Amino acid sequence: MSKSAETTAKKAKDVATEARDTASSAHEAAKTAMETASKANDNADKAHIKTTIIQMQVKENAKRLDSAHQQTKVVINTLEESKLMASGQIAKLRRMWANEDVRQNYEKRSRKEDEVVGKSSCEKDKEKGIIVFPAVTLDEEVDEKTCISKNRDKLVEAFCNFRKGFDVVLKNRGLEDGKQYWPNICCKSDDDAKKDSCDDPGGAIKREDIVPFALAQGGKVTFDNLYGEVVDVLQKYGYLHKGMLKVLEAAGGSDGVDSIRRNKLKMHLEDLFNDVSLCGPKSFTSPENREKSMCELFYPYGHLLGTFHAAFEQMFSSKGVTNRLRAQGAVSTSFIELMAHRQNNRHSKQTPFETALKAKQGMKSEGTCPTDLTGDTGRTLAQWKTEYCVRYCHLDLADEATENIAMVYVREDVALEEEDMKELPKLLRYTVKDDCGSAMFSPKDISLQEIAVGGKNEKEWVGLVALDSVSKDGYIRSEIPQCNALPYLPHTSVKVKVFVDMNNCCEETKDAAECEKSCVKPLNHFRTKRHLEYDVDVRGTTYSMERGHKSRRRRLLQHYQGRC
Repeated sequence: MSKSAETTAKKAKDVATEARDTASSAHEAAKTAMETASKANDNADKAHIKTTIIQMQVKENAKRLDSAHQQTKVVINTLEESKLMASGQIAKLRRMWANEDVRQNYEKRSRKEDEVVGKSSCEKDKEKGIIVFPAVTLDEEVDEKTCISKNRDKLVEAFCNFRKGFDVVLKNRGLEDGKQYWPNICCKSDDDAKKDSCDDPGGAIKREDIVPFALAQGGKVTFDNLYGEVVDVLQKYGYLHKGMLKVLEAAGGSDGVDSIRRNKLKMHLEDLFNDVSLCGPKSFTSPENREKSMCELFYPYGHLLGTFHAAFEQMFSSKGVTNRLRAQGAVSTSFIELMAHRQNNRHSKQTPFETALKAKQGMKSEGTCPTDLTGDTGRTLAQWKTEYCVRYCHLDLADEATENIAMVYVREDVALEEEDMKELPKLLRYTVKDDCGSAMFSPKDISLQEIAVGGKNEKEWVGLVALDSVSKDGYIRSEIPQCNALPYLPHTSVKVKVFVDMNNCCEETKDAAECEKSCVKPLNHFRTKRHLEYDVDVRGTTYSMERGHKSRRRRLLQHYQGRC
């Protein structure tokens, strides 16, 4: 082989070797690339998995954060409520707390209209000169919020207890439950303890307009907030009145409704809410016991609601029952006809009242009061009863723990310097003469006090009298509840004379008759200079009071000529 051929062969061999090495390197590179790609793919899968896990963790953390936020709000609310409880403001009416925005809106509400309502009521009370109201004992520490808080709580409690029974009546009459008629008054739900019973599903009622709110739903406990809630419920065309009217409107289309009774009930409600006084409420010392603090209730709430409940049921005819009794022969036909006749003529002015009384001749009062008024040549007993036996409203005869108090404004009777007025109460002595054997009150039940009559700082000197509404033979307990049923017009006369114990020689008694005559002197009216005395004439459920140079006749716990 020639030298040039060897050289060419060698070069070819070298090229082939280099090509083989290059191919080998390429194969290795490809293999490495495949391995890298595989690793990258694995890493991508792992990254995707990690991303999914992270996304799930983010969502879970968001849920935990929301839960923690809600728990924080609950803790804050609980702490705020605990602070209120620690300061003596115990939530007797517990509801689910509203959120912070609603609570802020509640605090921003203007209460100027409530102040106008209160001032107007106080002016009317002063013009009357004498008012009567129920009162309860205050066992807790007393401040300016205690009495109004007691009123708000008792009002809501009475309403919710009333609704439990009334909802059954509504259901039996094919009507909706009470929440539909009174959406602004919140009662606890028995169905679900976790359910927010104060929430309005339709959203038409703002949460801050639902009572009770102060403390019960997280609102601040102030006199203005509590008073505003009571006004919202109790004023004319307030939550309570409007709801009652809605019920009567809904019942108008029901079978068996007596339209006359329904219209009379509407008028009765009009008079009733016209007569509600929102002056106060007043805190004072018991006229009988200086150690006992008392609180005026704006109204005997249970009596108000119970009266409406009873009147609503009486709107419906009982003809169906009487027909079934006749069909079963359970009652004699003559008795059924008598009852039907009375029902048909109940509203007729031509029906003699004496006819109804004959069926009740066996009805006798257990009292000790006069029974001589049965009519005269000028007026019949029926006419007297129409005028004087009206429904009583402001007396609470259901709860013996509640006392009934008469309050007399004495600014027109006694005018001394303030320091002398403060000394006068311990020197006053009284005599009381009552035509009833069981007196409506005695000297020990009378007290002269300076109290805040408008609920806050405006003070007034008043005479307070604890009325005997417990004795079964007394006028209030034995005569008033059955005024229309008795065969006579209940009546009595009470005379109170005021004396001064000049030397404080009988300080252990308020009864001037138990003092030596030389010790007590008549207290004279500061204008007329005549012996200061109060003459109260009570007829049926009304009274007239004469003091000094003025005389007024008022409905007993009801100051309108209409029916209350």
